[in-house]
Amino acid sequence: DIIVEAARFVVMAVSGSSLMVVAFAFSLYLSVSGFLVILLTLVFGILFLSLVQVDVMRLQQKAQSLDERFIRCLKDVIFGFTELKMNKAKQDELFEVEVVSRAAECTKIKQQSEQSLVRGLAFFSSFVFFPVAAIVFILPGFIELSFEDTVKLIGITLFSLGPLSSIVMALPVLSKAEMMLINVKKFQETLEQMGETLSSDPVVPLDFQRLELRNCKFHYKSEDGLPQFSLDIDQFHLDKNEIVFLTGGNGSGKTSLMKVLAGLYPPDSGEITIDNRSIDDVGLANYRSSFSMVLMNFHLFEKLYGVVPVDTAYCQELLKDMLLDDKISLVDGCRFSSTEVSSGQRKRLAVVAACLEKKDILLFDEVAADFDPIFRKFFYEEFIPKLRQSGKTILAISHDDRYYHIADRVVTMRYGEIDSTIMS
Repeated sequence: DIIVEAARFVVMAVSGSSLMVVAFAFSLYLSVSGFLVILLTLVFGILFLSLVQVDVMRLQQKAQSLDERFIRCLKDVIFGFTELKMNKAKQDELFEVEVVSRAAECTKIKQQSEQSLVRGLAFFSSFVFFPVAAIVFILPGFIELSFEDTVKLIGITLFSLGPLSSIVMALPVLSKAEMMLINVKKFQETLEQMGETLSSDPVVPLDFQRLELRNCKFHYKSEDGLPQFSLDIDQFHLDKNEIVFLTGGNGSGKTSLMKVLAGLYPPDSGEITIDNRSIDDVGLANYRSSFSMVLMNFHLFEKLYGVVPVDTAYCQELLKDMLLDDKISLVDGCRFSSTEVSSGQRKRLAVVAACLEKKDILLFDEVAADFDPIFRKFFYEEFIPKLRQSGKTILAISHDDRYYHIADRVVTMRYGEIDSTIMS
């Protein structure tokens, strides 16, 4: 709409400029002095308006910077939606501290910009009547000007106000069109389409000894509602402080099982229990917030949302374990200095972020797939046991059979079902 409106104002401004040229030419024909009075007055008025426009542009650039930050937050919401669903504290901080506050601050600055522009236009509109006063009261004292020519000059001046107004009014619209970030609307529309209302209930830390899927079935459906892949789990459990590896071919249901267990995919039938209690008894938000996940299509947040306070010593230890301490640091006590690293390093940094959340259960979806052989050996043989020693429960999707001895159990998936379980 802004772009269309700007195009309309451009046409009006061009038309107004043509009329102004004709009016100025006629005033020059009537009286050189009268023409100079009109021209100088308009020049001073335009210079003043230019100063106002500079201030308006400064405010709009500041608003643009906030808009860009707002868009980055919306990007976090969209591409990190899975992680946000799993972490209530992260949801609250991102939405309340970042999204809402940034939007409010941006709106305030835009209002200041509009007010400054309105004041400038109001002053300019009053200022352009000065040539009328000059022609009537000042000019006759210096040159002989007939009554008829005086009336004509006044008429030309008043006539010029219409085209001049169209030119002046085009300036803020063109400025808005230039500064407008169309992606804000696209992100907002995408966010509205996601369709999930986030719970406002407080999160209570969840204590457990065993999580279990009982007769759980989950069906993927096409856009027209036809069933596609199905997950059918008679029984699967995850005990506290246990390490379990999921394996199986592509499309066997490993990630689907992990997401159903985490409460991301509600089962079409069956139940998820915590120490023989339904997750409805503890609340879905509480249940999800017991997990930290690093999925194949993970989103890496620059800021550690929901981690208050960040354990800086533990963060440094994790960065050192992940061989990232010479590339990345913690700044402002809450965000990584950079996330622009290689894919393998991004995966390692995602592991750092997940561990910093200090959740009881860690879910890793082929995390080691992008690691080099030496670091992969360290990850399985040293880092995962270290996590278990700190009290973590780990469910990992892995095809690295040479490290299966690290796990307490290796569960093989096939066609959406558990095919076998091997105890280490």
